[in-house]
Amino acid sequence: MPGDEYNNFGNNSGHMGPVHNYGKQPFRLTEDLIRQVVASCPPGKSVVVHAVGQPAKSFPMQAVLVDALKKASYHVDVNSTIMMVPGPTQPLSVDPHGSVTIVMIAPDA
Repeated sequence: MPGDEYNNFGNNSGHMGPVHNYGKQPFRLTEDLIRQVVASCPPGKSVVVHAVGQPAKSFPMQAVLVDALKKASYHVDVNSTIMMVPGPTQPLSVDPHGSVTIVMIAPDA
């Protein structure tokens, strides 16, 4: 009987074809992004790396950024918040305009 075979191998022999995830993809902190963050921080200025969101996601990324900044000879402090209102609009940002540079990592933004 036509339409009784369901598979997910790209051909549509029934009512189900391939499944594609077109939604928001999870944020990944790549080596390239880490280098861009370090390059965006003005030399000689202290840096605060602020993790926002679930500790299981944000803290490991925060630790990677802290290590990279310390290796580049920055004085680094850490801060964290589970929730901000309004929340961050992007998962990674650098604000070098204040008395300290603020690097915000919010993987769920």
